[in-house]
Amino acid sequence: VLSLLDWVILNQGEADTFAEGKDALKDVFPRANIIKTLGTKGAVAYIGDEEITVPAAYFGPAVDTTGAGDTYTGYFFAGIMRGQSIEESLRSASVAAAISVTKEGAARSIPSRFSINA
Repeated sequence: VLSLLDWVILNQGEADTFAEGKDALKDVFPRANIIKTLGTKGAVAYIGDEEITVPAAYFGPAVDTTGAGDTYTGYFFAGIMRGQSIEESLRSASVAAAISVTKEGAARSIPSRFSINA
């Protein structure tokens, strides 16, 4: 089933569970565009043979990381659906996730689209 996926978003720990390194991840998810989030180090996307690295956004110390991955994923795919480039979508997702961790809770910490200028 994993070989049928078109997109995969994993955090560093999840990616390491499947495989270490870009080539090993591509072996596990051969058709997929892969995004690996790296926390405070940003994210890297493997889109075909292209590698796109985006730095993390920062808006203050993390209060609660609950829901940050869901926020990131939602903002990334919303950007793609609105016609943003992959890099723009990665940046929007990074900003949204960075804002979300500055507040407690999951759903209530997700910023509105307009608050991140996406």
